[in-house]
Amino acid sequence: MAYWWVFQNRTYDDERRGGFLWAPIRDAGGQTPHHWATVSEVRAGDLIFSCVDQQICAMAVAVSDGYHSPRPDFRADVSWDTAGTRADVEYRDLAPVLPVASLVSELRTLLPDRYSPLNRLGSGNQGYLFRLTPRAGRFIVDRAAIDAIGTGDEAAEEAIRRSDTIERTTREALIKSRIGQGAFREALLNLWHRQCAVSGLARVELLRVSHIKPWRDSNNSERLDSYNGLLLGPAYDAAFDAGLISFDDDGRLLLSRALSADDAACLGLSLSSRIRTLHSNHLSYLAYHRAEVFKP
Repeated sequence: MAYWWVFQNRTYDDERRGGFLWAPIRDAGGQTPHHWATVSEVRAGDLIFSCVDQQICAMAVAVSDGYHSPRPDFRADVSWDTAGTRADVEYRDLAPVLPVASLVSELRTLLPDRYSPLNRLGSGNQGYLFRLTPRAGRFIVDRAAIDAIGTGDEAAEEAIRRSDTIERTTREALIKSRIGQGAFREALLNLWHRQCAVSGLARVELLRVSHIKPWRDSNNSERLDSYNGLLLGPAYDAAFDAGLISFDDDGRLLLSRALSADDAACLGLSLSSRIRTLHSNHLSYLAYHRAEVFKP
């Protein structure tokens, strides 16, 4: 699942009413600007934040992948080419709206270095649809208190349930993997010999399955990849999901500055602990966790 920021000042009412994002394929000079081409990269389950008049006023959940589509009937005065790319989405209004100015100081450091919706001064860059980093997307979700209208995980799960391009058995496996159940859990129990990957705890009923690259950020293949998972005791699982611990490429535990050594001890986390056996296939997922989830 990806996070996106879309500027819709003139076209928001039309796009909101029609339930879509749309951009031309080419500009008047025959070129395809990056911020238009991104519509083709949208996938069902992605979250899109609508920015209108310097306020984030809605969150949209993509219910289709981006696809070629002729220009819709805009009430707004537009003179774009008729050939374009569209993604069907469901809009969910934010109440209250989020003024961009209230987010800039914290959000700016989380945005991508290239093709960012905001410049270094916090003003909007010229363009339409911009990909956000996962940290930036989760930051906006948290600030918008989106729990009341559906979390990112719930939005992605609903898109999977409604998909007519994913086989039923695969849909079920993907949904169960989100909560650490089904075939994904069984694969991790086998991979880690039914023991916590760190402590060796062997009480299966207490072990938790945790995606290394979070389920909400993963594609469908990654969601079912047993190497994108750790089998952990409750304390290690909770701290890992919260980004309070991570692991280096040798499996050594990394402790966030947000969690004191005393609190770690109270939780039963050993600072000298390490993942007992790592496979090379784990490393890219651990790198993602350190970069996007861990709070150093």
